[in-house]
Amino acid sequence: MILSDRDIKKYLKEGKLNIHPLDDPEKQIQPSSV
Repeated sequence: MILSDRDIKKYLKEGKLNIHPLDDPEKQIQPSSV
């Protein structure tokens, strides 16, 4: 499954996704491209 940064933040907020340790989501979750 591929999730965008927006989807990851949305699912974290809704409790559908957990990431441990998640210290600073604004720094750790960012868009990227190849």
